[in-house]
Amino acid sequence: MPVSIVRLNRLYNIPAVKARPASKRQKARKARPARRGMLDIGKSSFYENIVLKNPDDPFIPGTPVRRLPVIPLGPKAVGAAEEQVERVSEELRRWREEQLLVSANSERDTKLALPIE
Repeated sequence: MPVSIVRLNRLYNIPAVKARPASKRQKARKARPARRGMLDIGKSSFYENIVLKNPDDPFIPGTPVRRLPVIPLGPKAVGAAEEQVERVSEELRRWREEQLLVSANSERDTKLALPIE
């Protein structure tokens, strides 16, 4: 059964780049618009928190969500199974909703417990 692979650079945000004319030392650089990744997270934070590098530390910090296992595609290119990307995204969404619900319930309970003046 074939597995769909997503390159990791599609998952994190890439900042915009301004155009720059050529100089004696460097070539000209074209402008590039910013691109929002599927997980809407910065590159450094993505590799530090989301990608599984150490099997002894399998969870995303502060959550019960397991990190994203990666597949080497070449000397520099790295990818992940689309199923795994969807799993991480869905589990993070569910965990966040649970946190918001717990927070809203505790605020409501606190307001009910306070005496009315």
